[in-house]
Amino acid sequence: MTNKTILLVDDEPGIRESLKTFLERYLYNVLEAENGEAALHQVKEKSIDLILLDMMLPDMYGIEVCKKIRNINPNVPIIFLTAVTDATETVLSFEAGADDYIEKPFNPHVLLARVKIKLKDNKNDIKTTLAFADRPSFIIDNYACIQFGKWIYYPRKSLVTRYDNPDCYLTDKENMLLKMLLSDPRKIFDRNEIASHLNLASHSDLARDVNIHVHRLRNKLTQGHNSASPIKAVRSQGYTLDSYLTYTFDGKEIICV
Repeated sequence: MTNKTILLVDDEPGIRESLKTFLERYLYNVLEAENGEAALHQVKEKSIDLILLDMMLPDMYGIEVCKKIRNINPNVPIIFLTAVTDATETVLSFEAGADDYIEKPFNPHVLLARVKIKLKDNKNDIKTTLAFADRPSFIIDNYACIQFGKWIYYPRKSLVTRYDNPDCYLTDKENMLLKMLLSDPRKIFDRNEIASHLNLASHSDLARDVNIHVHRLRNKLTQGHNSASPIKAVRSQGYTLDSYLTYTFDGKEIICV
């Protein structure tokens, strides 16, 4: 599966670093440019799927950069990131060829959702997309390969791979748990439901046993770095998967946000 490449154009290193780290978590390749000239050079030399463009650059105005990018590549989606709130600037941005406009400060997950939409809508993107509204849940054993975020899962082999970690084989319980969570990444599964699915014996420490199995699966997925786990605990409810991840079932992308 080919990762999409995003060009991030901003003169503030701190913003570039934080956004690059965030977007790479969702398996995007991120190129950086600190000014307009550097951005235009990247557009000429590299294959870019989407551009995040700051309005206020040190060498030229973002609208001018946008116009020049459109002369080089008429189809690449361009999203402006700007603290400028003037309505005239917004109109000029779209007239210059922008596809979207996000005011700073912004929630990075909102930006991620807009990025996904623009990449999906791009005419050059031929990926098939499924919606959960069309299919409420998935029988995981019907799929040979499922990608979620950084992880690639082969349910019939009980195998999870990740580009920066060694291959990981799951136990029967871990495999059952991951299949359950992936059957509907929108859903919060309560502990009793998980216990029943895993065929855990009913006793007073049932919640503890469920937590142990979840913890073990998290550790395998993250190599002990649970802060980056795709499995999220929902206080007083249970567990769910991170809905902001991209889920791809045998090449068909599922948008959860």
